[in-house]
Parts: sequence; structure tokens; C-alpha cells
Amino acid sequence: MAGRVAQTVSIKEVARLADVSVGTVSNVLNRPEKVAEGTRIRVQRIIEQTGFVRSESARQLRAGSSRMLAMLVLDMANPFFVSVAKGAERAARDAGLGVMLPQYATTLAARGRALPWPPARSAGCWCGSGRPYRGCHGG
Repeated sequence: MAGRVAQTVSIKEVARLADVSVGTVSNVLNRPEKVAEGTRIRVQRIIEQTGFVRSESARQLRAGSSRMLAMLVLDMANPFFVSVAKGAERAARDAGLGVMLPQYATTLAARGRALPWPPARSAGCWCGSGRPYRGCHGG
């Protein structure tokens, strides 16, 4: 139907429909070998039927970690910084990480405003001016 927004199915709804706990659904997604085969198949069938997609941000929030690296690049017009950013992105991708490159950093810096550091909690590591942020972890 045109104009209709699809509803997101929660892990709680999957658990209810499969008649299992939220923990069991989590185990099916993250540690399937710990779940009895019949239960695992039932939960997987409900996941497929409902179109459930796990929330990566919710998973990272609960785990207290992220697979994201964020970089503050002071001058994206400077070919040197572009080269550094491309190299970091390549290395991060090879390590199974994503990279965030906030657009607003150079705009705010150009206006002489102080940059919030780190500007978001969704990255596990922030790098800027060649130094890792103290909260950097995982490599």
C-alpha cells in the first residue's frame, strides 16, 4: 500500500511469537550452538517470517563497544589529509571496522568554534590531529 510505513519488529515480539525468552532469541542470533536445534529452527523461522533485523546500534550499546572508528580531519581540501583519511578507511575496513568522518568538523573549526570531543558515543575510537582519543580501544 502506498504511503504505509512498515513496522519494525522487536526482539521481544520475536520472542513472544516463538514462545521463548528474549535471551533465547539473542542466543539464536549470537551463539546458535547453545540453543537446542528445534528451538533454534523455530526462532529462525519467526525471524524470517517477521522480517526481524537486529539493531546494530542497540547491540553495541548493550555490549558497551563499537565497530566504528571516527576521524576528525581538519582540512579535507588538503590532499595530504584526504590521503590519510583514505588510508585509515582502508585499514579500518581490513580490520572489519567502519569509519565515520564528521562533515561538520571543518565547518566548525573554520568558524573558530570549539569542537565537542568526542562528538558522539557511537564510535569506539576517535582519532584527530594524529593522536588517538584516550577512550580508544580495540587496536
